[in-house]
Amino acid sequence: MNMETIQKEGKIPFSKQKGDFYDRIAKMSNTASLTGDELHAYHQWLKVKNDDLLRLKKAREEGEAKGRAEGEAKGRAEGEKLQAWKTARILHEANQTIDFISKVTGIPEEELKSNL
Repeated sequence: MNMETIQKEGKIPFSKQKGDFYDRIAKMSNTASLTGDELHAYHQWLKVKNDDLLRLKKAREEGEAKGRAEGEAKGRAEGEKLQAWKTARILHEANQTIDFISKVTGIPEEELKSNL
């Protein structure tokens, strides 16, 4: 009994999961009937497919790392800005001049005047 018959009759439970044992057996039986040139072409196709999958995986990982780094940088910048405003409010409550608060916090004087 060949693999096509086994698959059609359902005597062996073939799984749809990638890498399943029975699927590998089916692929091996299908490649066993190929000519040398067909087998070579099949292996070349597999190589290209696997190379593409690896490039896609690498690109995804690089994209995720870049996104994570950008998110962390944005979060740090926002945190620094919030801390500068917290310091500005404390200094303002301590009756420090706008000029002094601007020098300490790095917030422009115009922005301090309109928001404190």
